[in-house]
This record gives sequence, C-alpha cells and structure tokens, in this order.
Amino acid sequence: MNEIEQNKQPIPKRKLKQILIEDSRVVFREETQLGKVEISIVPFAHWREGISELWSHLPSVDSISPFDNAHGIIDYSGSKIFERMICFPLEMTLNNRPIGWVSTYNISETAIRIRGLYVKPEFRGSGLGFKMCDVAVAMWPEKFLRCYGLWRDSAFPVLERKWGLIQVPGYVPRPISLYNPKTKTFEPAKYKVIYAYKNL
Repeated sequence: MNEIEQNKQPIPKRKLKQILIEDSRVVFREETQLGKVEISIVPFAHWREGISELWSHLPSVDSISPFDNAHGIIDYSGSKIFERMICFPLEMTLNNRPIGWVSTYNISETAIRIRGLYVKPEFRGSGLGFKMCDVAVAMWPEKFLRCYGLWRDSAFPVLERKWGLIQVPGYVPRPISLYNPKTKTFEPAKYKVIYAYKNL
C-alpha cells in the first residue's frame, strides 16, 4: 500500500477518541530502500513519550498537551475547542522500530497546525521527516487549505526549500526561553523560532 487509507476522509470523532485512548492504526505503508516504513495514528500518551526528547526542557512528558495556542492561532474558544478540534498524533516506524513523530490538529475550519516534528538523529537526511509531514497533512479533507507551524531557525531553510514552507509575512524570528528543570528557572534557548505556513 503506497497511499493513505483514509483517502482524505476524516475519522469520526467517536472513533478517533477510541484510537487516542486504546488503539493504534496504520495510515501509511511503503517499502523503501531503507526498509518497511509505516506511519500510524497512536495514542496521545504514547506519542508524547516518543516526542519527549524534542521537549526535554519540560519537567515531564505530562507537560506536553495535545494543543498549543502559540500566537493565538486557534480560531475556537470555549466549548468549541472540544467540539470542533481533532488531534492526529503520528508515529513513524522503520522495520518496526519507532524513529519519528509528528502531530496535527485543526486551528480553524480551513487551517491546521503541524507540531512536534521529530526524527531520531541517525535517520535524518533521508527524507523520512518530509514523508511524515506529507502524510500528516494529507489526512485532512480538502477544505483545509493551509498548514501553520513554529520551526527552529536552524531547520527552517531546509523545510523552506524541500517542503515549501513560507515565513509568515512581517514575522521576525524571536528568541525564546526554556524551562530548565534542574535549576527550576527559565533560560534563553540556543535557537530562535520562525512562524511559517504551507499551502496545501
């Protein structure tokens, strides 16, 4: 199988809730030169364990939430957050070994946010991260026209060139502070973040 089984059809919320709590579901499978690649929707608790190295500055993986409203980009408020928003936490395996994670969630009726892209260092440069991103955004119906994200300044040039990211006009890359659980203080990060989007 070399296509998305969902064929751009969203999973009903009731089924998604079951998946997030108790199940995994393969949504993409491909034989590559490196071996068998599978991408699955996984329970959120499982996803944040895998992605935890990306957010090692947090006091615990329990601090990683399904949604992040950076720059106030979520268009929903109140009960609509729970009624309209869906999160797809994805894990990529290579020959049954977990090697990458990403998630997406809708921030409006026409836009999604991609978050937490992480590929283990030894597998970077092989195009697997871009494949994971392609699958993540392709799961959404065609009415979703744009995907937003916050990206490290060191990673942005490659994502811009190879995945078509566009920096949000007028946005100035900004330094951020990260929590250090050892000192229990916030310290300047060694990178800046860039707010960018991709037209789908």
